[in-house]
Amino acid sequence: MNLNLSRSLRWLILIGILLIPFIALIVANSMFFPFITGKAFTFRILIEILAGLWLILMLISPEHRPKSSLLLWAVLSLLTALTISTIFSVNPDRSFWSNFERMEGLISYLHLFLFFLIAGSVLIEKKWWGVFFKAVLATSLILSVYGFFQLLGKIQIIQGAGRVESTFGNATYLAAFLLISVFLSLFMWWRDQNRPWAKFIYPALFLVQVVMLFNTETRGAALGFVGGLVPMFGLIAWRGRTRPRARRSSARSCGPPAPGAGSRQQPGERRREGSKQCQRVEACHPGFARDHSQESPGLRGPRPGRGDALPDVFCPDFRLRVEQSFVRRGKSRRFSPGSRRNLRGLHEDRRVRDEVGDAR
Repeated sequence: MNLNLSRSLRWLILIGILLIPFIALIVANSMFFPFITGKAFTFRILIEILAGLWLILMLISPEHRPKSSLLLWAVLSLLTALTISTIFSVNPDRSFWSNFERMEGLISYLHLFLFFLIAGSVLIEKKWWGVFFKAVLATSLILSVYGFFQLLGKIQIIQGAGRVESTFGNATYLAAFLLISVFLSLFMWWRDQNRPWAKFIYPALFLVQVVMLFNTETRGAALGFVGGLVPMFGLIAWRGRTRPRARRSSARSCGPPAPGAGSRQQPGERRREGSKQCQRVEACHPGFARDHSQESPGLRGPRPGRGDALPDVFCPDFRLRVEQSFVRRGKSRRFSPGSRRNLRGLHEDRRVRDEVGDAR
């Protein structure tokens, strides 16, 4: 009887785990912040149900109990640090529960930790991790199709500016999800390359996700995608001894660029007149600081006295860009000077503040 009960509980937990990626498709129009609260509440409820089933499964099946590992202790250390910071925060209540707009807080990290324990204890076979990754890719495909309808004007884009947001209601969130799915599709393509259907499905899915990723017009995700390709192909070229074909293609991808490919064009050339996606990536390019900074090397940024001129220093044509409507500043009043004037500027602000306090 225990064997049948253990098998039934395991199947129920597996089904629940495979449903989690599809939570990204939920939009609760009857709630505050419908793109966020519906997903968060559904995730928490599902995790709590799975946690109850998992506790019963652990009692009757010791093989599904958590195993000690370096990763487990690392996650525990992170959770401990988060708990301590919540207790000693300015507002512990808000730090624990967060708000409807963010739905984060310590309570969300506790649910994520439970998900980490459940997935690591139940998905003990490699094939089930493959099924879970395919569920993530299926969700990514649905989000991308939804985004294509937004590009065609069939579905409204809530936040405007033409940036695809799909069911996340925020282009940055969609870009973060797609960035993971893009590399996950490459991994599954490499893992299942001996299967005939994988040679067509995964490349097509990869291209669809890349198109949608750049249509979110998110600078960080676009640069992360480009920056992630080089070490990925390099790792395959280095470790792919058992797959010579994949190793050769990866080596070519990481090889030296073609003549003229790395040449730097002037700001006024045609490259600056490209698409909105390219303009958003270039809008705060660190290279602009080299010509306008008061110090050298240019990447050190301006001196503390020029901190308020951040848009003019790092984005010389900032005010000419229609789509760049605000400057991202530090959210903390204490560390905002550091974000504008680097760490040296933060030190200068503290010194001036102390001198003023002593004078008073």
